[in-house]
Amino acid sequence: MRLATILYFVLFILLLVVGYAWAADNQITVDQIGNNNQVTVTQTGNGHNAKVNLGSISDVDYTILQITQEGTGAKSIEIKVDSGINNAVTVLQQGAGNHKSNISNLSGNANNITITQQGNGRHEFNIISGTGSTNSGNTITGNQTGGVGSDKWFNVWLNGATNATVNVVQDNATTVDQASINIQCMAGTCGGYSYIKH
Repeated sequence: MRLATILYFVLFILLLVVGYAWAADNQITVDQIGNNNQVTVTQTGNGHNAKVNLGSISDVDYTILQITQEGTGAKSIEIKVDSGINNAVTVLQQGAGNHKSNISNLSGNANNITITQQGNGRHEFNIISGTGSTNSGNTITGNQTGGVGSDKWFNVWLNGATNATVNVVQDNATTVDQASINIQCMAGTCGGYSYIKH
C-alpha cells in the first residue's frame, strides 16, 4: 500500500512538471545573414516571443521571413531589418491574448511587409525606419481585427522614403482604435497610403 501511495505521488509531481513546461512561453531568436534565405517560425500554444535580426553584419537580400503565432496568451515579435532589398516579411498573430509586433531600423529598398493580427485582445504594431536611412519602394500592409475589447493601435514612421506604399485596415465597429502614419519623403514621388477603419 505504501509503494502505491509513493507511485501516485511521483506521478502527480510529474504531471505538475509536464503541465508547467507545457504552459511555458515559446521563445526563439534568429540572427540571419546572407541572401536568398527562407525563415519560417511557427509558435503554437500559450505565450510566444520571437526576435529576428536581418542584415546586422551585411546586407540580407531576397529573403522570405514568415512568423506565425497562434493560441492564447501574449504574443510578441521584434524584427530588425538593418540592411537589404527585396525581402518579404509576413507576420500572423491570432488567438486570444495581446499581440505586439515591432519592426525597427527598417533600411533598404523594395521590401514587402505584411502584418495581420486577429482575435480578442490588444493589437499593436510599429514599423520604424532607421535613423538617417533611405527607403525606396517599400510596401507595408497591416490588418487588425477583433471583437469587443480588442483595441488596436499602429504606428508607421518612414523617413527618407520614396515610392512607399502603406495600407492599413482596422476592423472593429465597437472599439475606438488609434492610428499614426508619418512618411517623410525624399525628393521624387512620395508614394501613397490608405487607412480604413471599419
